[in-house]
Formats: sequence, structure tokens, C-alpha cells
Amino acid sequence: MRILLLALLVVLGSSVSAAHLRVYGLVTELEGKEAVLLHLGTKMYFTLNETGLRIWQMLSSGLTLGEISERILTEFDVSPEKAKESVLNLMNELIREKLVKVED
Repeated sequence: MRILLLALLVVLGSSVSAAHLRVYGLVTELEGKEAVLLHLGTKMYFTLNETGLRIWQMLSSGLTLGEISERILTEFDVSPEKAKESVLNLMNELIREKLVKVED
């Protein structure tokens, strides 16, 4: 898993946006600050916590990974390292579960 995360850092950089991703999931927000993410191919459900939901929303709005990290930094009052880690960890999971696919 660590190798994939490092590969994301190298391959994606901070300029990847929704224009570079194909999404295979549909999000339904629940009461509170959580959401359910449905994989459209496998019909499997995944939960997103408040941070994951916010990252998904920003990714869907076309922000780059770098811009998302910057916003997570301010919205959740976390360190720059933690913001970047949160974004990359979710992207790693989304790619691993084939909920998003990076395209050229």
C-alpha cells in the first residue's frame, strides 16, 4: 500500500483534477457529516467520513489535489502534512477499490 501511495505522489503530483479522473461511484449524503459511496460496477457500498466527503465534493467540483489539500488544511485545522496525507490516502483507496481511474 505504501508503494501505491508513493506512486500517487509521483504520478499524480498536485495538479491532477477531476478532468484526469473517471469516477465509478455515486455519493449519497447521510444526516450528519457522512456519506455512502456506491460503486456503480460492483454495487458495493463504502462510507465516507466528514473529511472523505469533503474531499470527494472538492474533487467532483474540479479542484486539483493540491487545491484540495490546501482547503482541507484550513477547513479542518490540520497540519499541511496531515491534509496532504488525508487526500492521498483517500485517493489511494478510491483507486484501489476502482472507484476512480486516473486518465491522461
